[in-house]
Order: sequence, then structure tokens, then C-alpha cells
Amino acid sequence: MAKSSAERQREYRKRLKLGQSGPSLGTDDPGQGNKFMTLPVSVGVYFALRRLARHQNKSMQGVVAELIESADKAVTVGFDPDSLEWDQYMGSAVRRPVTK
Repeated sequence: MAKSSAERQREYRKRLKLGQSGPSLGTDDPGQGNKFMTLPVSVGVYFALRRLARHQNKSMQGVVAELIESADKAVTVGFDPDSLEWDQYMGSAVRRPVTK
């Protein structure tokens, strides 16, 4: 018997979550799985994202992932991974000991 749309969607989301199938939702290791977001945006932002995606020949979620990754790299480029600044940005509650 054929699967319902809901069954196919459930299986698809499960595969994406496990990183087993489908497109990578970012440039990170696809084996990490994915998180899903529902994010309301203004109509103007939505259409700008749609234009960017069409212009770059990418999906809207691919454009969002690249924009976030690019902004994250721009912020962290000058951080020393062993610094308090890095820990605060990454959300580490306790300062890691420096290992050498």
C-alpha cells in the first residue's frame, strides 16, 4: 500500500535528522544531523531571501546557512580558541583549562 504524505514526510525528516539522506543543510559535517527552525520574517525579508536564492541558484535554506556561517566566521576570526572571549561567544559557562 502506498504511503501517505505524512508518512513520507516523517521518514524524510528522520533521515535528515540522522544525516543519512537528502541535502546537507549547511557546510558542516552532514553526519551531525540537522535542527529544524520555524522563523517568522517580514514579507520583505522573505522576498529578499527568495531573490538571493534564485540569484545564487541555491535553496533558501542553503542561503540562510551560508549567511549564518559567514557571519559566525567574521565574528570569530580574531578570537584565540583558548581565550575567555571565545568561551563567552561559544557559550561556555566555565573557562576551559589551557592544554598544551
